[in-house]
Parts: sequence; structure tokens; C-alpha cells
Amino acid sequence: MGCELADTFALVVQGMLGVLALASLVWKRYIETPPRPMVVWLMDTSKQATGGGTAHLTNVLLGMFMGSIGAGSPHSRRALQALVSRALSESSETPSATGLVGDQAALNEPMSFGLG
Repeated sequence: MGCELADTFALVVQGMLGVLALASLVWKRYIETPPRPMVVWLMDTSKQATGGGTAHLTNVLLGMFMGSIGAGSPHSRRALQALVSRALSESSETPSATGLVGDQAALNEPMSFGLG
């Protein structure tokens, strides 16, 4: 019995996890007061999807590569996967890495949440 990455059960579980992640972001938008503008929410949601997708794809590709070369123990393979996956997902979620931050001076200004 081998490991199947894309059998029916695996695809159903991945789909359910994706729906749950999106549902949690929709619920968060629903309960926050005051709600953020839709464009901000969409950018945040797309950032979350990009980071999660990058981490997932990296783990799958590293798992396939390491399995094909038989590299090290399962613990060392998992540690390497976690390290590389985290580094790639962090770089994809950083606003300056995506070019979305235009005015660096605005980042140094204190944020106002209307509390006083």
C-alpha cells in the first residue's frame, strides 16, 4: 500500500479544509466592528490564500523530492520541509515583497482605532 497524494479522500479533505479556512475569514469579517472595506478584506483574504497555497505546494513538492531520493529520516525530512515552507510562505506574505507597500513613511505613523 503506497502513499497517494491525490486520491479521492485526500482531495475531499483538502477541499473541506479550504472551505473551512475561507469560512473562518468570512465569519471574522461578519463579526468585526466596524467592518473593513471590501477591498481590504479581499486583499487580506488573497494574502492568506497565497501564503497557505505556497506552504502547501512547497510541502508537497519537497515531500515528493525527498521521497524519490530517500533522503534522511522522516524527522529530518519534516524539519527541512517546515523550514523551507515557512521561509517561502513568509516571503510571499510580506507586503514589501509583493510591492503593495508604496509609502514606507506611512508605516511608521501610529494607527488610530477610534479609541481615544
